Amino acid sequence: MKILSLQYLRALAAIGVLVFHSNAIFVTELSQVPVLSEHGWLGVRLFFVISGFIVAERIGRARGLGDYLTRRIMRVLPLYFAVS
Repeated sequence: MKILSLQYLRALAAIGVLVFHSNAIFVTELSQVPVLSEHGWLGVRLFFVISGFIVAERIGRARGLGDYLTRRIMRVLPLYFAVS
């Protein structure tokens, strides 16, 4: 359950980064929200810290690094080939 709440926090960080970058390109109403428009760069750091924690936690739950990599490859490659 704690991983799910971290995923939500990671999503909020990603949204903050998107808003921060969109304000650099487009002047929107969101530029009036100082937390998002001025501190969106913190979302990048938060996103990477949470992602690293989640990856480490998933490796710890796997039977080993090989098991983790196999599962990750089987999860990513089909989507990669479908999109490519």
